[in-house]
Amino acid sequence: MSKLAKGDLVYVAGSYTPTNAKTNHDHVRFTQWNVDKAIDVGIRLIRLRFVAVIPHLSHYIQLRMVEDFAEGWYKYDNRLLDTCNAILMMDNWRESKGATAEYYRAKNNGQIILHMNDLVEMEKK
Repeated sequence: MSKLAKGDLVYVAGSYTPTNAKTNHDHVRFTQWNVDKAIDVGIRLIRLRFVAVIPHLSHYIQLRMVEDFAEGWYKYDNRLLDTCNAILMMDNWRESKGATAEYYRAKNNGQIILHMNDLVEMEKK
């Protein structure tokens, strides 16, 4: 793993849209749970003095938008990802086609790819 420096931008990638929702209520709850987990990971990165880029926060923008911007979010998130030094893959990233695409984009860009075990190791130092 290449070296990250304090202040580097780290993109948090993980599932946003729930795959296990049986009802609309479950969909809303599980989406919020995914957003909360991404925020928690971002807080951990901030405590390590990195700049956490948390695309899940666009959830709150989407709630206020009237128009459908579904496909626009991929372009928006890719722009954010491309500015980052690294991507951190949350444990649930393989459940998400968006996070999977972000993984391969970061890999093709030559960005540092981190997993949750890397975050745990950095927190021990």
